Amino acid sequence: MFTTITTRLFSGALVLAIVSIIAFTLAALSPRHPEIYKLGADAPIEAVQSVRTSLGLDLPVPQQYLNWALDAVRGDLGTSYVSDTPVSDEIKQRAPRTLILVFVSVLVAALLGVTIGVLAAVYQGTWIDRLLTTSASMVQATPGFWLGILLVTLFSVMLGWLPATGYVPPTVSFSGWIQSLILPAFALGLPSTAAIVRQLRGAMVGELKQDYVRSAIAQGYGRMQVALGQALRNAMGPAATVIGFQTIVKLSTVVVIEKVFAIDGLGSLALNAVFRGDTPVLLGTVMTFAIVVVIVNMLVDLSYSWISPKSRGAA
Repeated sequence: MFTTITTRLFSGALVLAIVSIIAFTLAALSPRHPEIYKLGADAPIEAVQSVRTSLGLDLPVPQQYLNWALDAVRGDLGTSYVSDTPVSDEIKQRAPRTLILVFVSVLVAALLGVTIGVLAAVYQGTWIDRLLTTSASMVQATPGFWLGILLVTLFSVMLGWLPATGYVPPTVSFSGWIQSLILPAFALGLPSTAAIVRQLRGAMVGELKQDYVRSAIAQGYGRMQVALGQALRNAMGPAATVIGFQTIVKLSTVVVIEKVFAIDGLGSLALNAVFRGDTPVLLGTVMTFAIVVVIVNMLVDLSYSWISPKSRGAA
């Protein structure tokens, strides 16, 4: 266990360093100029040059990166080129919205994926198996933004049960917070269900053919009881990897759902930073996402020691 954590911490730090270098280089090559966005296209050359100097944009790119990296290590992500507000403040304001949305969407996908995967494996080869797996694949084939529009049309416009757009902080209204998360979480999470279903169903089918399952059934235990009580835990290892991977996928696609449901999260913040050439904000959001990815990968690795007792000795 200690070896796994140490290795992951070292590799995670290396990944963060590589991501920061790539992100900074791409941002430096961007044709967007924050000084033009800030002053306007008709600003005098002297004013533009003055702003570039004040922002440090006249320095060589390696020097700019080194200055940013040294400050970032100390916890200072810099100040927005456009709004003149600390990047850390903007991230603290928006990160909870994005991260809770991603967490709830993965929870939705995991619960549905595990439930459908177990049912499909227990009823392998029957119409129930075909119906469940086909339905999950159809949902996966539906783009997230289109699924979001369908959910809004049904549950907001036609039925009026849930709000169509916006985000309500839990400090303002807890029930409003829950309601504002339901539609975007399902729109973001449902397409990942099929991947979990396929992986878990395949693993469960193999486990249900094992001798310990036959022995338990021969002793009078029901097939579903054995599947949930013993086979599921043994089959969850590969499924946990898929769930972890889908979490990373959700981080990369959450910006689309945030736009559809008008949620001002990290995805929207990063997208606006790209259009404005706001490098500090863009780097801050990219590094936040990268840190979450590193943490998710570490949690997936550590979950094997709990899911599969055989891996504890190796860890």
